[in-house]
Amino acid sequence: MKIEGLEPGTRYRYRVIVDGAEGKEAVFRTAPAGPEPFRFVVYGDSRSVPKAHLKVVEGPDGKSGILGASPALVLHVGDIVLRGRYYGDWGPQFFEPVKRLAAVVPIYPVLGNHEYSRKLFSHAHMWYYDYFSLPEGPGGGAWYAFSYGAARFIALDTNQDFEAGSPQGDWFRRELASAETRGAAWRFVFFHHPAFSSGNHGGTPAVQKELVPLLERYGIHMVFSGHDHVYDRSYKNRVHYVVTGGGGAPFSAIFKDRNGFSLATARRLHFCTVDLSEDTLRFAARAPDGTVFDSLTLLRPGPLSARRAEDGTLLFSWPPLPEDACEGYNLYRSETPDGPFEKINENPLEGTEFTTAGSSPAGYYVMTYVWEGKESAFSNEIEIRATE
Repeated sequence: MKIEGLEPGTRYRYRVIVDGAEGKEAVFRTAPAGPEPFRFVVYGDSRSVPKAHLKVVEGPDGKSGILGASPALVLHVGDIVLRGRYYGDWGPQFFEPVKRLAAVVPIYPVLGNHEYSRKLFSHAHMWYYDYFSLPEGPGGGAWYAFSYGAARFIALDTNQDFEAGSPQGDWFRRELASAETRGAAWRFVFFHHPAFSSGNHGGTPAVQKELVPLLERYGIHMVFSGHDHVYDRSYKNRVHYVVTGGGGAPFSAIFKDRNGFSLATARRLHFCTVDLSEDTLRFAARAPDGTVFDSLTLLRPGPLSARRAEDGTLLFSWPPLPEDACEGYNLYRSETPDGPFEKINENPLEGTEFTTAGSSPAGYYVMTYVWEGKESAFSNEIEIRATE
């Protein structure tokens, strides 16, 4: 059922009536019309153990967990149930544990490998497509994108081809280059199979080869995956990667030598919260009772501005970031908005201005900030023409 004519940023009360039987009244809020602070939750691999899944959703007291975190929306990184082609798994493993949450918050999933699994002699139907109403597009719900507030979210199905030339791969590259993604203050990608992981499966070579260079080039801030039933936060080349497979499935082992980019790991039930404003991202990994066991804060650099002097040099300037969270800035240039971008300063820049040496070429420029030896994702680019 599609309900039209709703106002943005508005709370609505509703009740579902089926064959004369009335359900409980619930309340949901529509997405805002423009940027405003909000929280979203990410978790995954909720299959197989309904009691564990329920604990993550409602906490040990029935009032904490994801439900108690009060998110505006929830991302699920796949392996929703054990056998996605078996109707009998969906009720006890997913709909029962999430019934209170799903009544008030939209859930955006991606396909895990178990959504393709079936019980012996069971029907081959993919129930995923019946149960979720997802943004329209050529992926038909397998891959899609949407905006919420100042953020852009891109969902992929890593069970299907995503190389250049494939339908999903070409769509993803177009989406990364789109005005919606480029213009977003915050950019997120989520899919099931992780680029990097310390769990049983480890990193996914095809993701590392095909997707990681694109994630770096287009300034993706965070990437969320599952598949390994652990928590693992990694960092590589301006992008933060989180494996959040603690939604209820039996735990995986952790092998610290499998992921050279890992910064924090845990083998426990968990979910992740992300609190966003236009200039700050606050990430936290939480136990079912809401206790934080790992966290990260990211700032948004820029906006970058520039003017060309009569001698052809460029004077760049940008707003300052807090000194206790920023050790310097880097500037990058590319001939096209799609990169690749090359750094134009040798060492991190201090202050909030930089003048190029000699006449500077036209092109596209972005900036990053540096803290604790790590770089932020690229800022939104600006175009400098030869006549400016």
